[in-house]
Amino acid sequence: MKGIKLNKGELIVHVERGSVYPYTIRIIAGALLVIIPFFFFFPLLAFGSTGLFLMLIVSGIGAYVLLKTSLKWKGGTCVVTDTRIIQTRQKGIFDRQVTYSSLKSINDVAYRISGMGKSVLKIGEVRVTFHGVIPSMLFLNIKHPETLRDIIVELHSMPQGRKEGLSGEKFKHVHLEV
Repeated sequence: MKGIKLNKGELIVHVERGSVYPYTIRIIAGALLVIIPFFFFFPLLAFGSTGLFLMLIVSGIGAYVLLKTSLKWKGGTCVVTDTRIIQTRQKGIFDRQVTYSSLKSINDVAYRISGMGKSVLKIGEVRVTFHGVIPSMLFLNIKHPETLRDIIVELHSMPQGRKEGLSGEKFKHVHLEV
């Protein structure tokens, strides 16, 4: 995974990417901005180079919206390993934030599903708070947030010795969706 470096012997237990549902309007708008100028290709060419320039500007804006939206969706992940939680957020095209925290420092894990559309699609957020001055982690638009919460709680409560031999028999929520 981009931007994530695992420690020696560290095992990825679960990888979660947010749902594409909140980005659908931006994806549709970007696709329309790319496609619609080509339906008006000949009328725009009647204006000469100004019409061609207008077509390229509108299509370029649509391509930028599609690129930025796909990067924000693909760049936001939650990686749970046997020793820590890693959060990546793509805030812009050239702006990525990676946050690490140990499973030992977890204070509380909670999830929330709000809104009619998100309730139907079972999409919510998971908040992980930590001891001390470490800020909390908020994972947005997670499909089935209760599953991610259960995985984190189970790993947090698991004794350190059992995490080394983590396998499907000992840990019921192993997901390797890289």
